[in-house]
Amino acid sequence: MCTGSSNRNIRAISEEVEVKLMELNERRLHIEGQNEAHWILIDGNDVMIHVLDQETRDLYRLEELWGYASVIFPRLDA
Repeated sequence: MCTGSSNRNIRAISEEVEVKLMELNERRLHIEGQNEAHWILIDGNDVMIHVLDQETRDLYRLEELWGYASVIFPRLDA
């Protein structure tokens, strides 16, 4: 799960995630939300990737739903 700074940034992040999945020979099963790009969800088979804008992330508070889930990649501050 990560936050993008704009719709364009969210699309760019999701595209890079797709590239990395292909490099790792992971199959992307499905992707949703590319048109509006407030929340893009990538089903990476074994992992779900959420790329959201801050407003959407604050609204849905997914961390509270999945607080018990393992962190695969630590938070990176740019």
